[in-house]
Amino acid sequence: PWQKNQLLAYLLLVPSEPQIWYRAEKILGGESHTYWKQVKINPWNMEPDDLLEAADKLTSNGQFAFAIDCLYLLANKRVPIPMPLASAALSGVLIVEEQQKRIDQHHIVELIKWLQENSPADSDDHFKIEWQYLPLLDRLYGGEPKVLEHKLASSPAFFCEVIATVFRSDKEDRKKETEINEVQKRIAQNAYSLLHGWRILPGSMPDGSFVGDKFTEWLNEVKKKCKESGHFRIALDQLGQALAHAPQDPEGLWIHKSIAAALNARDVPEMRQGFTVGLFNKRGTHGFSYGEQEKQLAESYRVKAKNLSDNGFIRVADEVRSLAEQYERDAERESKRDIFDDN
Repeated sequence: PWQKNQLLAYLLLVPSEPQIWYRAEKILGGESHTYWKQVKINPWNMEPDDLLEAADKLTSNGQFAFAIDCLYLLANKRVPIPMPLASAALSGVLIVEEQQKRIDQHHIVELIKWLQENSPADSDDHFKIEWQYLPLLDRLYGGEPKVLEHKLASSPAFFCEVIATVFRSDKEDRKKETEINEVQKRIAQNAYSLLHGWRILPGSMPDGSFVGDKFTEWLNEVKKKCKESGHFRIALDQLGQALAHAPQDPEGLWIHKSIAAALNARDVPEMRQGFTVGLFNKRGTHGFSYGEQEKQLAESYRVKAKNLSDNGFIRVADEVRSLAEQYERDAERESKRDIFDDN
């Protein structure tokens, strides 16, 4: 009779499919985990129930990359996926270096998108998954950290915590050097990435509407907390950049009046400056047009500045007008530039 190690070697040579799994379970008995730790799964033609079983067995035995392939196909088929299983697979693959080499980033992003659409948004697992995979959740590639951004928008405490993770307090001794380890560095990088890509603003409702009073309430709490921690100025700067994505006001102004009023306050010059930086960055990459594009942008921002001024938002109008003037200078320079001149 064959020894169990010989049986295992034979089972691993046979194409992996459900009937072989059952034989492995029967033949190997209590040692069937040795099969699942080594088997190479080809999930592309499997039925949903088999994909779910394979994902569970593979995850339980450290084959996280294969498990994610199975879960990706389930998501593609719009089949329910247990959040604990998805969380275990997605978290586990980050722990084992050999597994990381085999993951497909597209599969991970699509799996996370499915979980965002079909799982409770307030679960701890959901929060952990988005935090772990934040570098992949880039809008340029079709992903976004919805749960994390909603938490920024709903929790002043979380926003202030993220700010403090990235930036030093004004109350700290600037001359004192603080060493950070690789884990702390990665957390800070993730936190900065989250702030930089933030689009879901405080006051945003699940139905797509915007409630100005909720935004104002959130902002007042952030001001209070960040003054206490010594992060007031940098918090306002980062918030200002996000506010470049503010919604239009129901009465027709190009920016919601509650946000315009907040930007117009006397004590927030950093938020106004961050706002114009955010408006400038919204343009993204662009081609050479001998200054024509810059002229159009300058005119657009002059009109927007006048709209703000006409509604009594003088300080923020001045900042937007300064952006228009910058584009006018850029247009003049670009109109004289040789497209083949690298200088």
